[in-house]
Amino acid sequence: MNGYDVMPIIEKCVGCERVLAVLEPHGFRCLRYANPETQWRRGNCPGATHVKTMAVEAGKKLNPLKASKRGEKQ
Repeated sequence: MNGYDVMPIIEKCVGCERVLAVLEPHGFRCLRYANPETQWRRGNCPGATHVKTMAVEAGKKLNPLKASKRGEKQ
């Protein structure tokens, strides 16, 4: 593919929309990354479509002076 040495996908890539079945003896390839294994070293692959990340919602900060005037708890 495009003159690059493209590595096959790993087990964590199964289910991603960017996986392409190639009619070679190597099996499946990633459309986005030449070496998919390196993308999983620090956690989830940044291009993975099958992995959902949950955003941590920070608690709403209250000004203690204003909260005391309203009668709210901190």
